[in-house]
Amino acid sequence: MGKNTKVVAIDGWVIIDKPVGIGSTPVVSKVKKSLNAQKVGHAGTLDPFASGILPIALGLGTKTIQFIQDAEKEYVFTLEFGKTTDTLDTEGIVTQTSDMIPTKQQILDILPRFIGEITQIPPAYSAIKIDGKRAYDLARQGQDFDIPERKVLIKDLQFIEWESSKSAVFKVICGKGTYVRTLGADIAKSLGSVGYLTSLRRTRVGVYDLKNALTLAKFQEITHKYTEIDDLVLSIESSLDGIPVLTVADKKAGKFQSGQSFGGSHLAEYANYDLLVISTTTHIYGFGRVVDGMLKPVRVFNKPVLKKEN
Repeated sequence: MGKNTKVVAIDGWVIIDKPVGIGSTPVVSKVKKSLNAQKVGHAGTLDPFASGILPIALGLGTKTIQFIQDAEKEYVFTLEFGKTTDTLDTEGIVTQTSDMIPTKQQILDILPRFIGEITQIPPAYSAIKIDGKRAYDLARQGQDFDIPERKVLIKDLQFIEWESSKSAVFKVICGKGTYVRTLGADIAKSLGSVGYLTSLRRTRVGVYDLKNALTLAKFQEITHKYTEIDDLVLSIESSLDGIPVLTVADKKAGKFQSGQSFGGSHLAEYANYDLLVISTTTHIYGFGRVVDGMLKPVRVFNKPVLKKEN
């Protein structure tokens, strides 16, 4: 496929295990170029310091990005105690040191404080917008600014092992918007120390984990050699795990696609769902919601997506 210049319409997801040293945007560009894909997007930014799962949507798969962006995520990170940096990782300059290195038991004792809904102040070197400008741009310019605190959900947080006398490995399962660098720094602070991340690896985004992933190098190798890419692309349905499916007849699917609402006695059982996948036995047409006994379109694909098994 490396020599093919024809733009290809591909619908689905490719899961890349992003290496350290490259950002999400260049990875997406490489995937798009390798597949000659018409439309691509990604769910969940990873900067060059971090590695791991980067879900990339292709074609109509971009219509389902929000469901992966909003899904829970799992990270493994290494926190070094005794010093911290302005970026809260190895790419910054040291701003503070401490002689306090906690014991394993001290760490275990404080971890429950960080499980559940917690408050964070995102780091200065983050993509959050302050008056229309990215925080990391303002930080690099040496400007002073405040970032408002936010509430995030930590579903699980575990101490895994000591990597060295000062560095501990953790695993966290968290909700959307969690800053793992901040979590690490806050853990160290709660123990009377300071800390920064020396590694950060995302091991899962929603239903996608390392079992689904290809390294960027392997992906490029395969796409360069072969024109058949079906075995690389996961179906759109794979990103919709957990969203109820309402199967309708072809005629009603046609109405749905044209933006029309319709009723039916069987719709009452779907009234309590915020969102439904609307499909026939063979194709997915988009998303809808039952309101006052009527199925109303929420998002309609411009063409039906053929169902397939992963």
